[in-house]
Amino acid sequence: MAAYSELKNRFAQISAIEGAASMLSWDAETFMPKGSAEVRGEQLSALASVAHEKYTAPDLGDLIAQAKEENLEGWDAANIKEMERIYLHANAVPQRFGSCAQQGAVRNHARLATCTAPKMILIALPQSLNRCLA
Repeated sequence: MAAYSELKNRFAQISAIEGAASMLSWDAETFMPKGSAEVRGEQLSALASVAHEKYTAPDLGDLIAQAKEENLEGWDAANIKEMERIYLHANAVPQRFGSCAQQGAVRNHARLATCTAPKMILIALPQSLNRCLA
């Protein structure tokens, strides 16, 4: 169970990173001071990048394959399937897409708080994502 134990440790670390991002996101939604959207977007983007790097680490796929051979049962077998699903999903999405989406979402939330024309917000997010993918 060495591979599975290593996977649990890595995914716990990623969970902690994503938990910190959730707290920053919640703060952005509730208490973020005016003018802080740019910095908060950069913070969330950095955390998303770190999590993505960990999800797409070159040896993670090998660890998952090794853990699947450990004949796990019950919760552990289901956990491996979920880890593999997350791994495959993360490897299908370019890192820069997730980072830019975080920054764009925070900026657009700040605009929405002061904007009287919400239609502009709906247009701004896709444009910011297009810049990321260019």
